[in-house]
Amino acid sequence: MNALKDILSEVIELFPSPVIHIGGDEVKYNHWKESSVIQAYMQKYALQTPAELQVHFTNGISNWLSSKGKRMMGWNEITGNKLHEYQSSTDTAVQNEKLAKNAIVHCWKGDYSLIKETIEKGYDIVNAYHEYTYLDYSYEKIPLKKAYQFNPIPEGLTPEQRNHVLGISCQMWGEFTPTVESMNRLLFPRIAAYAETGWCQEKNKNYQMFSKALENDKKLQIK
Repeated sequence: MNALKDILSEVIELFPSPVIHIGGDEVKYNHWKESSVIQAYMQKYALQTPAELQVHFTNGISNWLSSKGKRMMGWNEITGNKLHEYQSSTDTAVQNEKLAKNAIVHCWKGDYSLIKETIEKGYDIVNAYHEYTYLDYSYEKIPLKKAYQFNPIPEGLTPEQRNHVLGISCQMWGEFTPTVESMNRLLFPRIAAYAETGWCQEKNKNYQMFSKALENDKKLQIK
């Protein structure tokens, strides 16, 4: 923990943002289950499952960041929900530890209903649901129109709950993009679709007008 505090202290000095993202995704629990030190720690703090340990540890980071006037954000594994095939339901049961309420949950993986559930529990979220927002995915998987039609606010929320959706994000993971040219092909024009989705209310979006604007932009670039 001390090493992480040292790293985060440098991050805080470098970046003035009120929010610090800690990651926290794709944790494989087998290392913890095989560690006698970790098992002793879990027993000491009455932590029943690896997911509960992750929530407990994440809360420690969240509390420390709060003491520095910062707010913690992390991928939605920090909730303890079962998101991956390599996790079992017994590993992800969370009873004694609940994620700190001031945490911002960056939702990327899992059933879309989990995003709604997270909001209903009172958490602020950023919607990055990978089936719609991952820029390293091919155009066959996420065509331009699908990217544009992404609605980051789940249906069935109250007006107050809708306020918990802080925004969207779209991700370009560099390990899957070997060249700048291939990256640019995946980025453009989908990045424009995500920008309009993030800034416009759903009722004001119009894909035909958006497509026409893109065509005009192409003409300007040619000139």
